[in-house]
Amino acid sequence: MVKEHTIAKKIKMEITKLAKLLILRGMTQQELYNLIKERTGKEIQLYRISTMVNGKLKDYKVSTARILAQALQVPTDAIIEDEF
Repeated sequence: MVKEHTIAKKIKMEITKLAKLLILRGMTQQELYNLIKERTGKEIQLYRISTMVNGKLKDYKVSTARILAQALQVPTDAIIEDEF
């Protein structure tokens, strides 16, 4: 029988910068979607937001990072992952 802490060590979850921002602000992806439209007048589809938050889409356009940063009122460095 494998001990629980051993399993926990094997599971390595990486949280994106965008996910951290949402968690710290207590925001959902839907709320981010709405905020983007409200603050920028632009639209990023909800499924794309989800893929970025979950780290499945890491290589996106600078313009997308700028839209996210503008909506969240943070520098783009707070959105863009350090490694890709």
